[in-house]
Amino acid sequence: REHGPAFVLVERVGPRPGEGAVGAFAFGHTFGGIMATLAALALPHDVVQPATWKRRAGIPPGADKKASIATAVRLMPGAAPHLTRVKDDGRAESLLLALQGLRWLQIGAEHGR
Repeated sequence: REHGPAFVLVERVGPRPGEGAVGAFAFGHTFGGIMATLAALALPHDVVQPATWKRRAGIPPGADKKASIATAVRLMPGAAPHLTRVKDDGRAESLLLALQGLRWLQIGAEHGR
């Protein structure tokens, strides 16, 4: 526990349109497993909607994935060498979620949580 995560922020995404029942079931199964693991390990966590965290990060509604990369580079310039490809959008979004988790911890600490 000494070096474990202090907080976990999970993005609440859903199955994509047209994915079908099998895909939706598999997606829900995986999400449930993640949530069960967090509960079993008693890790403090929160779930955030994609639109919510993107708005908090300053990404405009409807922006493409390049906006996530540009926002991550702007907020974390040291990460720029790792965000050079178009397919690095997932990495950029993970960094932006981690930054929001850090801010959540800081706000909690300021309020005695």
